[in-house]
Amino acid sequence: MDPTVYKNYQDDEALEFVCPVCAPPGQNEEPEDTANYLDELVQLRKKFPKNIIVAHLNINSMKTKYVMATDILYQKLVDIFIIGESKLDDSFSDATLNVDGYRLFRNDRNSRGGGIMAYVSCDIPSRRLKESEPDGIEAINVELQIGETKWLLMANYRPPSEHPKHFENIA
Repeated sequence: MDPTVYKNYQDDEALEFVCPVCAPPGQNEEPEDTANYLDELVQLRKKFPKNIIVAHLNINSMKTKYVMATDILYQKLVDIFIIGESKLDDSFSDATLNVDGYRLFRNDRNSRGGGIMAYVSCDIPSRRLKESEPDGIEAINVELQIGETKWLLMANYRPPSEHPKHFENIA
Protein backbone atom coordinates (compact mmCIF):
# COMPACT_ATOMS: atom_id res chain seq x y z
CA MET A 1 0.00 0.00 0.00
CA ASP A 2 1.20 3.49 -0.83
CA PRO A 3 2.57 5.23 2.32
CA THR A 4 0.27 8.23 1.81
CA VAL A 5 -2.77 5.97 1.62
CA TYR A 6 -1.63 4.08 4.72
CA LYS A 7 -1.17 7.36 6.64
CA ASN A 8 -4.68 8.50 5.64
CA TYR A 9 -6.11 5.22 6.90
CA GLN A 10 -4.22 5.61 10.17
CA ASP A 11 -5.47 9.18 10.65
CA ASP A 12 -9.12 8.49 9.81
CA GLU A 13 -10.90 7.79 13.10
CA ALA A 14 -14.09 6.77 11.24
CA LEU A 15 -12.35 3.72 9.80
CA GLU A 16 -11.90 0.62 11.84
CA PHE A 17 -9.21 -1.80 10.77
CA VAL A 18 -9.69 -5.44 11.64
CA CYS A 19 -6.71 -7.68 11.03
CA PRO A 20 -7.84 -10.48 8.68
CA VAL A 21 -5.65 -12.94 10.56
CA CYS A 22 -6.93 -11.98 14.02
CA ALA A 23 -10.54 -11.18 13.13
CA PRO A 24 -13.39 -13.34 14.36
CA PRO A 25 -15.07 -15.36 11.58
CA GLY A 26 -17.18 -13.21 9.27
CA GLN A 27 -15.36 -9.91 9.82
CA ASN A 28 -13.25 -8.19 7.17
CA GLU A 29 -13.35 -11.22 4.88
CA GLU A 30 -13.10 -11.01 1.12
CA PRO A 31 -15.59 -13.13 -0.78
CA GLU A 32 -14.38 -16.71 -1.09
CA ASP A 33 -14.38 -16.45 -4.88
CA THR A 34 -12.13 -13.35 -5.04
CA ALA A 35 -9.11 -15.48 -5.90
CA ASN A 36 -11.13 -17.16 -8.67
CA TYR A 37 -11.99 -13.77 -10.22
CA LEU A 38 -8.36 -12.74 -10.13
CA ASP A 39 -7.35 -16.05 -11.71
CA GLU A 40 -9.99 -15.56 -14.40
CA LEU A 41 -8.73 -12.04 -15.12
CA VAL A 42 -5.14 -13.29 -15.32
CA GLN A 43 -6.19 -15.99 -17.80
CA LEU A 44 -8.25 -13.49 -19.80
CA ARG A 45 -5.30 -11.08 -20.02
CA LYS A 46 -3.00 -13.91 -21.13
CA LYS A 47 -5.47 -15.11 -23.75
CA PHE A 48 -6.18 -11.61 -25.13
CA PRO A 49 -3.09 -9.50 -24.38
CA LYS A 50 -3.88 -6.86 -27.03
CA ASN A 51 -7.61 -6.52 -26.32
CA ILE A 52 -9.03 -3.82 -24.09
CA ILE A 53 -10.48 -5.38 -20.98
CA VAL A 54 -13.21 -3.50 -19.07
CA ALA A 55 -14.32 -4.60 -15.62
CA HIS A 56 -17.01 -3.37 -13.24
CA LEU A 57 -17.21 -4.02 -9.52
CA ASN A 58 -19.78 -2.85 -6.98
CA ILE A 59 -17.31 -2.56 -4.16
CA ASN A 60 -19.56 -1.30 -1.33
CA SER A 61 -16.89 1.07 0.05
CA MET A 62 -13.54 1.75 -1.50
CA LYS A 63 -12.27 2.73 1.96
CA THR A 64 -12.30 -0.83 3.21
CA LYS A 65 -11.47 -2.60 -0.04
CA TYR A 66 -8.82 -0.32 -1.56
CA VAL A 67 -6.06 -2.94 -1.52
CA MET A 68 -8.26 -5.63 -3.11
CA ALA A 69 -9.46 -3.26 -5.85
CA THR A 70 -6.12 -1.75 -6.69
CA ASP A 71 -4.44 -5.15 -6.79
CA ILE A 72 -6.31 -5.72 -10.05
CA LEU A 73 -4.85 -2.48 -11.40
CA TYR A 74 -1.30 -2.99 -10.16
CA GLN A 75 -1.28 -6.36 -11.93
CA LYS A 76 -2.45 -4.58 -15.15
CA LEU A 77 -5.29 -7.10 -15.50
CA VAL A 78 -7.78 -4.56 -16.88
CA ASP A 79 -7.57 -1.43 -18.98
CA ILE A 80 -10.72 0.20 -17.65
CA PHE A 81 -12.02 -0.48 -14.15
CA ILE A 82 -15.40 0.91 -13.09
CA ILE A 83 -16.09 0.88 -9.35
CA GLY A 84 -19.64 1.38 -8.12
CA GLU A 85 -20.83 2.29 -4.65
CA SER A 86 -17.41 3.74 -3.80
CA LYS A 87 -18.81 5.52 -0.70
CA LEU A 88 -16.24 8.31 -0.82
CA ASP A 89 -16.39 12.04 -0.24
CA ASP A 90 -13.96 14.92 -0.72
CA SER A 91 -12.01 13.93 2.41
CA PHE A 92 -10.36 11.30 0.19
CA SER A 93 -8.15 13.13 -2.29
CA ASP A 94 -7.41 11.87 -5.78
CA ALA A 95 -3.76 11.60 -4.71
CA THR A 96 -4.81 9.07 -2.09
CA LEU A 97 -6.57 6.92 -4.67
CA ASN A 98 -4.27 7.30 -7.69
CA VAL A 99 -2.70 4.20 -9.19
CA ASP A 100 0.38 4.54 -11.41
CA GLY A 101 -0.47 3.95 -15.03
CA TYR A 102 -4.17 4.89 -14.69
CA ARG A 103 -6.24 8.07 -14.82
CA LEU A 104 -8.84 8.37 -12.10
CA PHE A 105 -12.31 9.79 -12.73
CA ARG A 106 -14.79 9.98 -9.86
CA ASN A 107 -18.24 11.19 -8.94
CA ASP A 108 -18.74 10.95 -5.19
CA ARG A 109 -21.97 11.16 -3.26
CA ASN A 110 -20.85 10.82 0.37
CA SER A 111 -19.04 8.40 2.67
CA ARG A 112 -22.26 6.58 3.59
CA GLY A 113 -23.45 5.58 0.15
CA GLY A 114 -23.32 5.71 -3.59
CA GLY A 115 -20.61 7.11 -5.79
CA ILE A 116 -18.89 5.84 -8.88
CA MET A 117 -15.33 5.95 -10.09
CA ALA A 118 -13.38 4.80 -13.12
CA TYR A 119 -9.73 4.01 -13.63
CA VAL A 120 -8.64 4.24 -17.28
CA SER A 121 -5.23 3.06 -18.46
CA CYS A 122 -2.92 5.95 -19.38
CA ASP A 123 -2.31 4.02 -22.63
CA ILE A 124 -5.85 5.00 -23.69
CA PRO A 125 -6.26 8.72 -24.39
CA SER A 126 -9.28 9.79 -22.35
CA ARG A 127 -11.08 12.80 -20.95
CA ARG A 128 -14.14 13.24 -18.79
CA LEU A 129 -17.21 14.75 -20.42
CA LYS A 130 -18.80 16.17 -17.29
CA GLU A 131 -21.12 18.45 -19.29
CA SER A 132 -22.80 15.41 -20.89
CA GLU A 133 -23.47 13.57 -17.63
CA PRO A 134 -27.19 13.36 -16.89
CA ASP A 135 -28.58 15.41 -14.02
CA GLY A 136 -29.75 13.51 -10.98
CA ILE A 137 -27.81 10.33 -11.81
CA GLU A 138 -24.51 9.27 -10.30
CA ALA A 139 -22.59 8.93 -13.54
CA ILE A 140 -19.24 9.38 -15.23
CA ASN A 141 -18.97 9.94 -18.97
CA VAL A 142 -15.50 9.47 -20.43
CA GLU A 143 -14.44 9.92 -24.04
CA LEU A 144 -11.93 7.26 -25.08
CA GLN A 145 -9.72 7.39 -28.17
CA ILE A 146 -9.09 3.82 -29.31
CA GLY A 147 -7.13 3.80 -32.53
CA GLU A 148 -8.89 6.17 -34.90
CA THR A 149 -12.25 5.76 -33.16
CA LYS A 150 -13.72 7.79 -30.30
CA TRP A 151 -15.84 5.86 -27.82
CA LEU A 152 -18.12 7.12 -25.07
CA LEU A 153 -17.90 5.22 -21.80
CA MET A 154 -20.98 5.83 -19.65
CA ALA A 155 -20.76 4.40 -16.16
CA ASN A 156 -23.43 4.95 -13.54
CA TYR A 157 -24.57 3.80 -10.15
CA ARG A 158 -28.26 3.26 -9.45
CA PRO A 159 -29.11 3.29 -5.76
CA PRO A 160 -31.60 0.59 -4.74
CA SER A 161 -34.11 3.33 -3.90
CA GLU A 162 -33.98 4.73 -7.46
CA HIS A 163 -36.55 3.33 -9.88
CA PRO A 164 -34.90 1.77 -12.98
CA LYS A 165 -37.33 3.69 -15.20
CA HIS A 166 -35.36 6.86 -14.31
CA PHE A 167 -32.45 5.43 -16.35
CA GLU A 168 -34.33 4.59 -19.55
CA ASN A 169 -33.75 7.88 -21.36
CA ILE A 170 -30.18 8.81 -20.44
CA ALA A 171 -28.51 7.96 -23.74
